Amino acid sequence: MVIQKLTIKPIEALYGIKKVIVRKGKKLEVNIPPGVKTGTLVKLSGALQITDGYYGDLFVKINVNSMRRIVYAISAIVIIFIVISSIVIIRTIITNTDIDYPPYITVFNNEQPENFYSYGKPVNLVNNDNAVEPTWLELKDFLLSDKTDQQPYIEYSYECASYAEEVHNHSEARGIRAAFVAVFFLNDNEGHALNAFQTTDKGLVYINCQGYDTVAYIEDQKEYGLIEIEQAEYFDYNYYIYYHDKAFEPVGIVETVEIYW
Repeated sequence: MVIQKLTIKPIEALYGIKKVIVRKGKKLEVNIPPGVKTGTLVKLSGALQITDGYYGDLFVKINVNSMRRIVYAISAIVIIFIVISSIVIIRTIITNTDIDYPPYITVFNNEQPENFYSYGKPVNLVNNDNAVEPTWLELKDFLLSDKTDQQPYIEYSYECASYAEEVHNHSEARGIRAAFVAVFFLNDNEGHALNAFQTTDKGLVYINCQGYDTVAYIEDQKEYGLIEIEQAEYFDYNYYIYYHDKAFEPVGIVETVEIYW
């Protein structure tokens, strides 16, 4: 007895189907009756004359795909989806709760900043769900390798929001979680845009890359200050005050801050 195996779907086994099998380069049509089960033999009388060159019957042994495998596959997909969704939810929860922001700072998650434009269009932040918080050295290496600070400033076209948008998007593309920051000053309606990073070893660090890479110092009702990134060993506001002679000229007194993760 010559036997050749053929695997079919459960729906095909239920209603029957015509299938084509290949043996020794020859095609044969198999008419599978409804209701077959795994192990059923379908006889093709004289088929060996066509495939093997001598008279004889070929038996096709049916194997019906197990629904259990399909259920397992679907279950695995569902589990993977749940795990991925949980990671996104956990990241959102952490983003909302792991930093104790002072009252003058408002935090937004997965939202676009309003009233900030780049090349005449609203700023578009592109987040990476797999991005993670960097160490200070990882952040510093990224900033020094990124060339956004070398872009020429163009009034009404490529201004502070453009620098902050590009640094944010470049950082997220590199797998480093970044924020777009809008700072508003007393008696100034326009505000200023920069970036923030929640480092694993230095906490929340503000970065300004307009014209040069600098660490920004921000505190309510105090002057906004900048220090070159290579000189920044500390990241709280007192460092800026103590080394005021090394800081760039302040642009105003901080009133409110918006952070867009």
